[in-house]
Amino acid sequence: FMSALKNMHANGKYGQMVIYVETCYSGSMFKNLLPSNLNIYATTAANAVESSYACYWDQRLHTCLGDLYSVNWMANSDYYNLNKETLYEQFVKVRIATTRSHVQEYGDMAISNK
Repeated sequence: FMSALKNMHANGKYGQMVIYVETCYSGSMFKNLLPSNLNIYATTAANAVESSYACYWDQRLHTCLGDLYSVNWMANSDYYNLNKETLYEQFVKVRIATTRSHVQEYGDMAISNK
């Protein structure tokens, strides 16, 4: 995954990239791996050593239909004006609302202020 991102950057396949990752131990995909010079900002549901937490149990399907992080992120995206709210402001709101895991951010932090 990281080599694909580095290859894309080296070949000018994007200007800036934002990645949201919803999975247990999702911080392990970026911690000490994503350099700040690839023009990529990533946020994850959990740190490298913990689970993220599912919600909205569906009795018929016997599965959870959401996760606290993704539900909070999508609710934020629906509620706030994304043309005015920075990625960092969104990150902070989602981190505060996500109480069962430690939402993380990685990469080029300058992107988060846009």
